[in-house]
Amino acid sequence: MEDLSRCADFRERLESWTKTTQLQPTLLRLPKGRNIYSSGDRDRSIYLVESGYVKLFASTCEGRNCLLTIHGVGDIFGELCLASVSRAETAAALDDSRIRQINADHFLAFIIQNGLADMFISHLLTRVAEYQQTVFNLVTADAEHRLAAALQRISSKPRRNDRSDRRVESLISQQELSEMVGTTRSRIGHFLKKFRSMGLIEGGTRAFTINGNKLAAHLDAYSYECDWALPKNISKVAQK
Repeated sequence: MEDLSRCADFRERLESWTKTTQLQPTLLRLPKGRNIYSSGDRDRSIYLVESGYVKLFASTCEGRNCLLTIHGVGDIFGELCLASVSRAETAAALDDSRIRQINADHFLAFIIQNGLADMFISHLLTRVAEYQQTVFNLVTADAEHRLAAALQRISSKPRRNDRSDRRVESLISQQELSEMVGTTRSRIGHFLKKFRSMGLIEGGTRAFTINGNKLAAHLDAYSYECDWALPKNISKVAQK
């Protein structure tokens, strides 16, 4: 928990610093659907979500997409530019968003000068652990519970209040959920209908509210029955 708290503290500090001139950030105002960067771009920037949501996805040569993750307010993304010349994934705004763009060289110089390298390393290691958990889920959990875990991650994104639910409206489509979970759109619809009957979500097909507490309890019960490790969402720490 100490490492998770350090990661949340690092993100909160970075969000504060980007509002000053110390990191020389550029404010990007992006409409829904606009790419921030694309696969193959030689983009050496790190980004912080000030408002809205961003999705990261990779595409095959045949045009099939795999939705890797969704970032919300206070999240950092694009750190892989520090390890690669070109982007391996595409980042796009899920809705109208404000993004702070930081030159990677300025960013590295800033964290070294301010003694923050250890906190940044903790952040990177936590991100690696999250991706490892995602791979583990894809291999060991069935599609229904992969969807439940994905909805839990969405509901636990940082927000400006203490509500335990999250309204999903034109934020992520059933097609995008299928790309995240690794199943068909029709099965996503079937699972969402089942979740409504269980009280895990409420609302219609185009917009619904995730009951974070009930969803977490459902996943905990599945974990107990199957001895399956559930994803540990560091974003919960940022809400405290």
